[in-house]
Amino acid sequence: MRITRRSFLKYCTASAAALGLSPVALQQLEAALANDVYTNRASTFNAMGWAYFQKGDLAAAKTAFLEAIDHNRLYVVAYKNLGQTLIRTEEYREAANYLSRCVEYSPAYAEA
Repeated sequence: MRITRRSFLKYCTASAAALGLSPVALQQLEAALANDVYTNRASTFNAMGWAYFQKGDLAAAKTAFLEAIDHNRLYVVAYKNLGQTLIRTEEYREAANYLSRCVEYSPAYAEA
């Protein structure tokens, strides 16, 4: 069976959602990043960041969200998630910066 990029992404997304905060979910996301065929790295880093955030590892979450933004400067969900992480770590000025960019790129996130 040939694995396409779309089926691989669908599998990783479903696995991460089904496994919640399991280390296996993070391993599967890391495997997606290691796959040369897989190009949606921003989404994967964002998913990893959210898993770390839920787990309480805010430093790892911050790093993952920054990686997501590095891979796609217009990925507003990563800006929002990074802003929320920075609020939790009491880095309010930096949080305001990222949340402002989120709203600038997508006004629908004004409540963020």
